[in-house]
Amino acid sequence: FIKHRRNILIAIYAAYFAFTIYEVDFNLQRSSNAYNDLGVPIDVDESGLNSRFRRLTIRYHPDKIGPNVDRDRANDFYVHLKQARDIILDPAKRFAYDRFGPSIFAQCQSCLTIRDYTDSALLTAVTTYGALLIVLIGANALGFLTDGSYWRYLGLLAVATFEVRTALRLDHPTI
Repeated sequence: FIKHRRNILIAIYAAYFAFTIYEVDFNLQRSSNAYNDLGVPIDVDESGLNSRFRRLTIRYHPDKIGPNVDRDRANDFYVHLKQARDIILDPAKRFAYDRFGPSIFAQCQSCLTIRDYTDSALLTAVTTYGALLIVLIGANALGFLTDGSYWRYLGLLAVATFEVRTALRLDHPTI
């Protein structure tokens, strides 16, 4: 019974893990990013970006849209395009956006340099994984979550190492 229960739980966990990876990939492909919204490739230079933004300005600027279009939505979309252009033009913001995604700007609003963004990401990772480690140790000390506790620690260490490596490496893959 115990062997079969263990095999069933492993199958359920593996299926859930595979589904989670699929769902995250699906959501990432559907979501917009600064490059897709502006219609430029990831390795765009400043002149190509400004050229594309001028064409988008002619099309989406709130003062140049037709009478049947909602001005508030047009203004919001134009502001979004302008912010995306500003992110791609600023080297520190582009580094942070490419490395950590758009959520880094909400986490670190006072960051100006690449080092500030990296330090913010490291502080977030250390805080998150430190708190999770304390919760796991506390649960194990109280007698909860004892099945596979060493594998949980190993998994936690692997994910924390990956996140710290992502924050510290000099090269980075594209989105």
